[in-house]
Amino acid sequence: MANPKRGFVLYFDNYPMIIALPPDQRGWLITALMEYAERLSRGEGLPPEDLLTRYPPLSPQTKTAFQFMATGVDRDTQRWLQRQRAGEERRRTREGERPSSSAASSAQTLQEQAERERLRRVLELSKGIQ
Repeated sequence: MANPKRGFVLYFDNYPMIIALPPDQRGWLITALMEYAERLSRGEGLPPEDLLTRYPPLSPQTKTAFQFMATGVDRDTQRWLQRQRAGEERRRTREGERPSSSAASSAQTLQEQAERERLRRVLELSKGIQ
């Protein structure tokens, strides 16, 4: 990709969830989120649960926070990828190539399916903590 993804967003909405964790857990959470976001940006889609196995020191509360925040990282990365694809389509159109509308609709469907699956997993995980 000519324009690589350079970061991810931490939302203020997540602040209460983060501040409730002990300082060492906050560090592990940010580290896990950084790795997850970086892998997504390179196209190495890894389920959040698989990544969590690499971080055994995470408490159940931190794992739940990671799941919620990873959903936002996924959503934002999908939006970024859609903007990248749209830019490519505009470039091709300017150069006289024909745009592919089926690729955009299939990407939207895949994104919606992935979002539903992630939310289902987060709900299952949060039920296990209670």
